[in-house]
Amino acid sequence: MRTTRSSLQHLIRTIINPVKHTPTDSLKSLSFTPRSLILLSNSRNIQKATQDILELSNASQALSRVLDIIKLSNSNQSLSLVLASVDSVYQDYTSEIWLSKPLTFQDALTLDENGDKFQQHKTQLTFDFHKDQIKLPLVRTDPFTDFPYTLCFKLQDGSFSPILSELSISLPLIPSEVKSKTSLEVIHQDWFRITSHLDNMIKTINGKPASEILLSKLKDANLGKTQESVFLELRSKGVSINKYEVIAGGGEYGAKSEMLVLNCDKLPQAENLEGRFLCSIGNVDNQNPKGLIIEQVSDDSRIVLKDKDILLDNHLRIGNEAGFEYNEVNFKARDDQVELQFKE
Repeated sequence: MRTTRSSLQHLIRTIINPVKHTPTDSLKSLSFTPRSLILLSNSRNIQKATQDILELSNASQALSRVLDIIKLSNSNQSLSLVLASVDSVYQDYTSEIWLSKPLTFQDALTLDENGDKFQQHKTQLTFDFHKDQIKLPLVRTDPFTDFPYTLCFKLQDGSFSPILSELSISLPLIPSEVKSKTSLEVIHQDWFRITSHLDNMIKTINGKPASEILLSKLKDANLGKTQESVFLELRSKGVSINKYEVIAGGGEYGAKSEMLVLNCDKLPQAENLEGRFLCSIGNVDNQNPKGLIIEQVSDDSRIVLKDKDILLDNHLRIGNEAGFEYNEVNFKARDDQVELQFKE
């Protein structure tokens, strides 16, 4: 348990392979009166997590649909609850963030229940910590529930939200230390001019076909046949803007063969755009992180443990295969990670 100078008390806890443990067990052991709980789970464990929320709310009937929690009466009106499905480096987990102060819900969008639009939804859970912001995609839960994603909250007055596609939460926690790690390494030091671009496509660099410049830089760095992801870092007037993965380009036919396509909807509007290429070739030391850890999660990096109900305090490792955003900067390369410790 941690206490801030503003008398905020909190408990961050992860339970790996939860079987018997429930949030009610944590509630009984708290040394403070909680006002908020954020319960996170991956899709494999979302049904148990939902049932745990019901137990905590003293519900008297079983859950058949996630949305049914808005219909259930509960006795703990003073506790704000959030339930969300997010991925983790652990194969099966739930994580709890207990706070002695209430949460502030800033923005929320309801999930469109038109099945044809599910794939088009941008689903996202946003955490605001004072001056730091994390944006994390949700993980799909439709193999285990009636909904493609699971995200909802209960207010202190007892009312529940419908299933959401996006939710932004302001937490009273203040990071005392932030560490960011990336596997990306710059493959050339010089910055080049983006001389022509449209939407998410780079047409020319220094007046030459963009794909030609990239292939030349990869060859110079002895990465001509690399299978690793390539990113383009952009800056304007000497100030870095963001990093975007190169997802297509350099084909054999037509004008588009000379372009590079970036993993974004549209490049930012900025003057004097410059860029340089990076490649995911570095090694990231992700051993024994503490606090809240957000990371790019891949199947081959998951941690599989056999023991049940493993409790880890001051430890929460969540992420997504597609990466995440930290303070509006993309962290989408292999094993990218941001670690936040919080003030005592």
